[in-house]
Amino acid sequence: MLQKTFHSLSIASGAMLLALLFTGAGCLALWYGNGGRIVAVQSGSMRPLFSTGDALLVSPMPTYRPGDIVRYQSPGNPGVTIAHRITHINKQTGWLTTKGDALSRPDQAIPPRLVQGRVIAVAPGLGRLLDLLHTPAALLALIYIPALALLTNEAWRLARQLRVPYRVFGYR
Repeated sequence: MLQKTFHSLSIASGAMLLALLFTGAGCLALWYGNGGRIVAVQSGSMRPLFSTGDALLVSPMPTYRPGDIVRYQSPGNPGVTIAHRITHINKQTGWLTTKGDALSRPDQAIPPRLVQGRVIAVAPGLGRLLDLLHTPAALLALIYIPALALLTNEAWRLARQLRVPYRVFGYR
């Protein structure tokens, strides 16, 4: 009786965990589809709030105000993004002045079109994992090899199921 109860509980908890994972993945996909991003921090310009190796959850917002930490495309180098705090917004042009908390001087003003979103959460240490996942070795170890193992396993399983005795000239 106890073993049956334990088995039922393990099935129920497994189903709940699976449902939770799917719900979380669905919410993350919806958030990502609406412009949300998870990015790794590459410098210590915002210490102590966040530092190198942390991850930021960034979400686009309709408006921004001084005090918000925003991620924006560098005006001098479009391939670089920066996450700094807004210190001033020019009322005439709408341009934003930002500054890293650990820096002594503000950045040059940027047009609002370069802003990609506001930092809504910080995940300490997760940025290291994100950076690792972008390396060829991690892709090989975490994506390609497990996928190849799954495909090989399925091919063997199908081959065993489809193996039918054959006849050649009436003999088995």
